[in-house]
Amino acid sequence: MDVLAGTLAHDLKNPLSVLKIGNSFLSKNVGVSVKVSERWFETFAASIQNIESIINQTLQLGKIRSAEKEVACVAMDKKIRNCIDEIKLVYPDKQMEIKLGDLFPLYTDGGIVYQVFINLIGNAVKYAKKSGEAFLHIYSEKADKGVVYYLEDNGIGIPEDELQKVFLTNERASNTAKIAGSGIGLALVKHLMERIGGTIHLSSELNKGTVVRLFFPVSSRTLA
Repeated sequence: MDVLAGTLAHDLKNPLSVLKIGNSFLSKNVGVSVKVSERWFETFAASIQNIESIINQTLQLGKIRSAEKEVACVAMDKKIRNCIDEIKLVYPDKQMEIKLGDLFPLYTDGGIVYQVFINLIGNAVKYAKKSGEAFLHIYSEKADKGVVYYLEDNGIGIPEDELQKVFLTNERASNTAKIAGSGIGLALVKHLMERIGGTIHLSSELNKGTVVRLFFPVSSRTLA
């Protein structure tokens, strides 16, 4: 139960922060235009949907109950841009250049896709180097029997002998001790990727950056 509570606290932080920021903005700026208000209400709706997805997926992680799987075509350009917008609201002081390449659609669970990318993009921003220009490149390639997504950054990196350790619950890389974190994000991402029949692989070099490789099978119609 402690792991479940930690997972919820970790992943609910981003969408709840968006709701808090938006509520504060609208309450202090009563006279904003209809267009601005509508944009915030759309953001609120997306955040609420993300919260529902996080709760359902976390319950499945703990095998408390089996939630209904929602498999559909996921427009990745929109999904990833929404994740980026959310992360920028949560980390307003972090400056990072994010480059998007080809983002092929996926036929899978959109809620899982959200949790995977919100965690990975959030990590790239959170663990960016303090000096120099930080960047993140996200792109995809068609592969045999699936689609591969890559997230490449020039952050602080992960020690080579700890690349498997970071997938364990409550485990973090030794060079992140001074940065707030729970050690849950990558463990959850690995579980969710395996649940849709996919894989995650990390390659990294200290002080040079990390490459995350995500393999999504052509069809994830049958979820575990």
